[in-house]
Amino acid sequence: MGNKTRDEIVNAAVNLFQKNGYRNTSVDEIVKEINKTKYSFYRVFDDKEEILYIIHESIISDLLSDGERIVEKDISVEEKIGQLIGLIMNNMQNYLSYVTVFLTEMQSLTGERLADVVDKRNRFFQIVYNVLSEGIAKGNLRADLNPKMLTLALLGMCNWMYTWFSPEGEFEAAEIGKMFLTLFLEGASAKK
Repeated sequence: MGNKTRDEIVNAAVNLFQKNGYRNTSVDEIVKEINKTKYSFYRVFDDKEEILYIIHESIISDLLSDGERIVEKDISVEEKIGQLIGLIMNNMQNYLSYVTVFLTEMQSLTGERLADVVDKRNRFFQIVYNVLSEGIAKGNLRADLNPKMLTLALLGMCNWMYTWFSPEGEFEAAEIGKMFLTLFLEGASAKK
């Protein structure tokens, strides 16, 4: 069984996890969705949680590697913030079901899988935090604002989108990202 079966199972699981929740979705439902057998499932995966981990890993690994590249660029803090928002918006636009599961089902992971995902999420948080701290230190962002609260506000604004955003809606995620960037920079900007 190759990657095709693996990808079919993961995609079916993502849609069911988004619709019904991880705990309310059985392996039987996943394989039924794509006319496969449990035998097919267990030839590819050890358990249902492995799929959940793959979903989380696919989102956070890309965010981390792209975020690290952005931080290394010789561009302004404002441009870095815009590009970090752009990463999140791109995921919302192109992988909304994955992002929804990523943002709502982390507590269903256990053991090393949970520890790995928490570590990577914390590392992405730190990337954003460092950019915002740099902005405060350079005088681009207001010094009276706490960088941790700014980071939580920025990520909260972007991540909460999964509850109302539709890729077929009035605005594309990139347009929303530009609006978010304007809102954030005008609220946090040290320039008057």
